[in-house]
Amino acid sequence: SVLYVDDDEIKLCQPPLSLSFTVRRVWYFIGLVFNAVTVLAYLSAFAIIYYKHCKPYQKHKFDNSDIERRAMQTLLVIILVFIFSRLLSTFLANFLVFAGYSKDLIERAQAYMVFPAMTCYSSTFYVCFLRSSEYRRIFWRQIVAMTGYCG
Repeated sequence: SVLYVDDDEIKLCQPPLSLSFTVRRVWYFIGLVFNAVTVLAYLSAFAIIYYKHCKPYQKHKFDNSDIERRAMQTLLVIILVFIFSRLLSTFLANFLVFAGYSKDLIERAQAYMVFPAMTCYSSTFYVCFLRSSEYRRIFWRQIVAMTGYCG
């Protein structure tokens, strides 16, 4: 990035936009690769939980089917949020470059990709907070401890 540094104005403050256009193309391609690996990891975890614990014909030593079912649902929601926020926006950034759209359109699209990224980064907290009373209690204690607010 140091080799390609320029003095262009940054229209929206987010880290990738501080990079030159050439370096940003590489950034988003590497991001797409890592996002695809992340989706594969999520799907692998989903498959492992399903095949080891949720097969209807399998007898358990301990019946944790409700816990496993809820874990599967939570993981599915997290996977879907990741796919429809981070993976899709990174794919779009790469598609615009490889399809040959104008630099101005690509930069504008990349500037607004911060919103799906922020959605993705915070989604696990909200999914766990909404789906688990145990996590909700733990998170609430942390929030109260951090803010000093007790309500």
